Amino acid sequence: MNDENRTARAALTRLFEPGDLVGRALVAKHGAHAALRIAIGARPAFPFWDVDADELAEGLSRWAPRIHDLDPEKDLATIERLGGGFLVPGDEHWPTGLDDLPDAPWGLWYRGNIGNGIPAPSRCAALTGSRDSTSYGAAVTGDIAYGLAQRGICVISGLAYGIDAHAHRAAVAGSTGEGPATIAVLAGGLDRDYPSGNADLAAAIRANGVTLSELPPGNGPYQAPFPPEEPHHRGPRRSHLRRRSALALRCTEHRTPRRNHRPPRRGGPGQCAQRYLGAVNTDALDAADLLCQRRPRLRAICQA
Repeated sequence: MNDENRTARAALTRLFEPGDLVGRALVAKHGAHAALRIAIGARPAFPFWDVDADELAEGLSRWAPRIHDLDPEKDLATIERLGGGFLVPGDEHWPTGLDDLPDAPWGLWYRGNIGNGIPAPSRCAALTGSRDSTSYGAAVTGDIAYGLAQRGICVISGLAYGIDAHAHRAAVAGSTGEGPATIAVLAGGLDRDYPSGNADLAAAIRANGVTLSELPPGNGPYQAPFPPEEPHHRGPRRSHLRRRSALALRCTEHRTPRRNHRPPRRGGPGQCAQRYLGAVNTDALDAADLLCQRRPRLRAICQA
């Protein structure tokens, strides 16, 4: 992809939210660069396809407050200074498992050893779970992640405390040195490792793998990248990116050791369409077992 479109896609990571249907239609119709120019008012906007004038006007109004924050050249220079870059569809290391997602990222910001690439979907497994994990959950996670890494399977998780961190650490410990043992998908811009207590772990991951994010540098994990008047985009995007760690890279399994009986979050196990999905129960008497019992799809593959 040429530099013009790469820069445009970098800008779109600040301008369009992933589920913006009007924005996606603009890119599909005109390409990233032309869509950006229309969105910022540099080109006239006309209704097209099934996007009528009202929807287009609403989109332009929604994007207008974000335009003053756009500086993709600065973002690209920042990530390069951090030893990373920005992947777009068609790049050598772009994970093709993203391409069938209806809300695929406009691009992926990365830091680390991209030379090892992002393994093929059949060589990846997402392993995520509660930040409030039990010692049993930590032990099971460690066994799974270490075993996967020993077999050359890349473990993908979200760098959070609890299960995510246990998964990353065990994968690093089990690394065979061939390809990335683990990849972290972060909830904010890569200029800041979040949580800060896992900064050393993030550095260990980047030694032979990468940390990834949909969001450009400067976006904190609890800093809503879009205006607060859009309530459906408020709050942390950790579950959103954890979902992407499981779905977007076409991972072969998604195992979630859990402790507390909580409703599955948006982007959780129930969203893993067309991916193999597994769950690890904590105890036969624990309410967490209801996660599997409530879901016929999971019941047959839950492990006691």
